[in-house]
Amino acid sequence: MCIRDSFKERLKQPKSLALYESMMKFTKEVQSGTIKVKDLKTTVQQFIAQFEEDFQNLWAESEEDYQNNCEAIEGIITKLLYPKLIVLYDTERDRRLSYLFKVFDFIELSHLEAGPDIDAETFAHAVENIRKIDQLKKPWDKLIVIVNCCKLVSSMVFHAKEDDKPTGADDFLPVLIYVVLKAKPANIATNIEFIKDFRSAQRLRGLDEYYFTAFQSALEFIEQLDASKLKIDPEEFERKVEDARARIDFVGEVFDVGALPMSPSREESIADTEERSTKSEGKKDNGLAEMNQSKNVIINSFLNLRYVPPLDSRKLKFATRTADSLLVSEVPDLLAEHKQILAAYNDLRRRLEDTITKGEGMLRDVRSASVGKESRKFLGLF
Repeated sequence: MCIRDSFKERLKQPKSLALYESMMKFTKEVQSGTIKVKDLKTTVQQFIAQFEEDFQNLWAESEEDYQNNCEAIEGIITKLLYPKLIVLYDTERDRRLSYLFKVFDFIELSHLEAGPDIDAETFAHAVENIRKIDQLKKPWDKLIVIVNCCKLVSSMVFHAKEDDKPTGADDFLPVLIYVVLKAKPANIATNIEFIKDFRSAQRLRGLDEYYFTAFQSALEFIEQLDASKLKIDPEEFERKVEDARARIDFVGEVFDVGALPMSPSREESIADTEERSTKSEGKKDNGLAEMNQSKNVIINSFLNLRYVPPLDSRKLKFATRTADSLLVSEVPDLLAEHKQILAAYNDLRRRLEDTITKGEGMLRDVRSASVGKESRKFLGLF
């Protein structure tokens, strides 16, 4: 009999009727949306802790059975309430990490100064393992895929070593970072916060805690990544980052990525380009006439953006609301309003994409060697 079935059998006993009814009452209360959003996490945490204590007081089981019961209680309650709990988190960090995973897709193990001789099959299993995290609904299940991923990484590092010395963080972390970059786990920041909030601290210890901390360190490394942290030429890094950004749909996804400052070598390169342009200032800029024509096309496209239907803030129910006043029962209305705003955004995005498409030829000319400083100044590039 598994741990959960053992707990459920006890919960069905007449002796446990009052506790069972309290659990059903609480879950219905949360699902009905009567608890304010700002209080929901704390309320659920407190209920789980109290239920575990009350169940143990009722049955007075051994320490091992007590821990198994606590595991089952935590899992059952968080799974029942998962749709209400997982939407409590700010997704800004998720979006940022998702963007960085795409930008840094060019990174290889050699850039992280990790050995190339890792087992391909074990690597694939590690990637597959961590990708499951967003599909799971219990804090323990989410944690265990992180732990299993880290165990697979540890195994890869150990078998790739040429000596019998124990593996340390300097060997382990680069490979873990590489696995995360290639796995690109969805909503990973939200899943990390969910584990922190609903996995009991008393059960997040030992090897589980070590691997969970190491995984968070890997994410932080990616967020702070620049050329100085890799074995790569800074100019090559900048070029690859810029190429990656160009491939990403920047209208929908690009935002200020503070972790990617311009390297000194890149700044010097721009300064050198400007100096060369200054020396050739007296030369005729053959592309200027064509660029004036392109300028008019772009201006017309931007004028078209003026006709985007405005959103009437008076009709937006949640425009001036605060998180403290939001009820769970209002989430459907909030979602409907979000879809309305998204539709307006998509219309604006389409118009911007049209403008960008029309300007691509002009931008290619600007980047070509035939375009002089006057044209660059015309576009505000220097």
